[in-house]
Amino acid sequence: MPTSSRVFHESLTTSILSGCRGQAAVEQTGPTTGTITGDLNIKGNVKPVTLDVTFNKADYNQRGERHKIGFSGTTKVLRSDFDVDLAVPFVGDEVSLIIEVEFDEQNPS
Repeated sequence: MPTSSRVFHESLTTSILSGCRGQAAVEQTGPTTGTITGDLNIKGNVKPVTLDVTFNKADYNQRGERHKIGFSGTTKVLRSDFDVDLAVPFVGDEVSLIIEVEFDEQNPS
C-alpha cells in the first residue's frame, strides 16, 4: 500500500474506531427493520447519527449449545463533520458505515 494510502487508511480507521458511546433510541419500522439514533464521537466531535438496522436471524447453535442473534446497520456520514478532512475534496467526503454484528450467548443456562 503506498504511503499516502496507508496514512489515509490509518487516519480513518483510528478516527472511526474511537467510538460510539452514550444513549441510543431504537425504533422498529417493520417486522425485521428499524432505526437506532445516537451520538457518534469521532476525534472528540459528537454528532447525532441514525443507523438503518435489519434483524438478520436468531438461532440456536446445537453444536456450540448457545443462542445467536445477528443484525446489520448502515448509515452515511461526512468525514469533514468530524474533522477527518484529509484530502477533501480530492477524496470523497461522504463515508458509508456498514456494521455487521452477531451476538453469542456466553453462559448458556
